[in-house]
Amino acid sequence: MQIDGFTILVSGLFVKALLAALFLAFWLTNRYATWFLWWSATFFFGTAATVMFVARGFDAEIYAVGLAVAFLVTAFACSWQAARAFLLGCLDESRP
Repeated sequence: MQIDGFTILVSGLFVKALLAALFLAFWLTNRYATWFLWWSATFFFGTAATVMFVARGFDAEIYAVGLAVAFLVTAFACSWQAARAFLLGCLDESRP
């Protein structure tokens, strides 16, 4: 059995969508933990980029690929902010 790139993208799409929903649910139960919201945004942007790659393919017009890559860069930025929010949240001694 051979696994092609489309299968990997679609399976990754569903995993990212599930993780985005889970982190959003975690944030809704604990609004103080802002890193859950940032991680949710990371996976939502990753899901959007994957949808664009699956829908258009890699041989599509340059604007579709450029927009998908912009979503990926935004996902990396959200990931960086999530790590910073987690570190600052752990160092904050005034929280309950």
